[in-house]
Amino acid sequence: MKKKLNKRLDYAVNTFLSILFGIGVFFLIFKIVPSPEELARRATIQAKAIIKKAKSLKVTSKVIKIDASDSSSFILKSDGTLWASGSNFSGKIGLRDKKSTNNFTLVLKDVVDMSAGDTHSLALKKDQSLWGTGKNKFGQLGNGEFISTPNTSQKIKLYLKKFGLFELKQSNEWIQLLDKTKNISSGWRNSYALSISKSLMATGLGVKNPTANLTNFESDDWIQVMSTASKVDSGFYTTFVLKKNGTLWARGQNYDGQLGKKGLKTSQKWSKVLLNVDEVSSGISYSMALKKDGNLWGTGWNTMGQLGTGNSNDSGNWVNVLKGVKSVSCGGAHTLALKTDGTLWGTGKNDLGQLGLSESTGTYSWKQLSKNVKDVAAGKYYSLALKNDGSVWGTGSNNWGQLGVSGNRVISRWTPVFK
Repeated sequence: MKKKLNKRLDYAVNTFLSILFGIGVFFLIFKIVPSPEELARRATIQAKAIIKKAKSLKVTSKVIKIDASDSSSFILKSDGTLWASGSNFSGKIGLRDKKSTNNFTLVLKDVVDMSAGDTHSLALKKDQSLWGTGKNKFGQLGNGEFISTPNTSQKIKLYLKKFGLFELKQSNEWIQLLDKTKNISSGWRNSYALSISKSLMATGLGVKNPTANLTNFESDDWIQVMSTASKVDSGFYTTFVLKKNGTLWARGQNYDGQLGKKGLKTSQKWSKVLLNVDEVSSGISYSMALKKDGNLWGTGWNTMGQLGTGNSNDSGNWVNVLKGVKSVSCGGAHTLALKTDGTLWGTGKNDLGQLGLSESTGTYSWKQLSKNVKDVAAGKYYSLALKNDGSVWGTGSNNWGQLGVSGNRVISRWTPVFK
């Protein structure tokens, strides 16, 4: 009886093991060992995953901001590199010589913002340090270096300056000017910088007395001109300061109504000129202010139609000129406005193709110039536009190579100049 029980037990165990073995073989054949087609499918999936991961790790550098002056242009890329093209006669693009270029050239690294002036330029670095290059005749760099007579009194300096015997030292390369800076603006012959403590610093022509004789040397060092500010824009004999509460303040000349204070010729002190402002841009004797509701307002000189009011009448007060605007930039006598839908609009002078319109006579009313645009910059006689795909387009005067293309000629149509 015991032997039969053992035999049955052995039989049961062997049968169970056989079944387990069969199941194992089944899974081995049909589950664990894939077919060649399955292996290929899995390899394709893995390869796509690897490529996707590699693309996500790849660092791409795109253009994020553009700026223009009278004869030189700047392009800022996402990797912090600053590129420039155009006139370098005054050293204002910082190529360490006075040679101009018609190709966008790398001039500085670790940059987060820039501002192109008439004969000098400013750049703000990631570490909040302010750098500058170019002409310093009126102290616009604020580094206090002189070509001659460094130890003379201020009175003698002014006397020598009057007869052209005294001049501050020009810089042909980028030099550090300040630290702990958050916002900058290069004016016609001066510079403004907003510190991280929100105090507004300035140096150069007209910073002490903007209504005085603006051919005299005033400041060769940075001085505080306002205790609190949010943004600053310095133009041609005028300066605008935007405060955190949206109030716009201004000082300087108002002969053509560029401050928007009718009846006032000049303003030595800061005056409140507009409310609920988000952005401001000043051209030659005219100004544009973008309110928080997207309405664009303008004031001042309008002979060329740069205000876009439909006529050539100057305006001594702020007038609403366009709706649905995201950003604005004033040139010499033409204006660019970027709408919230990405369309680019312009008005004013077009004799050198600065608007890119077919008619060289320009326009007194706003006209659509382009689409799919994310940033704009109006130079004195030319224009730049940054498109959504990262390409930079330009039109207008290229006499110094400021459009970044070969040949010092006029370009009357929007043309790609940098990618």
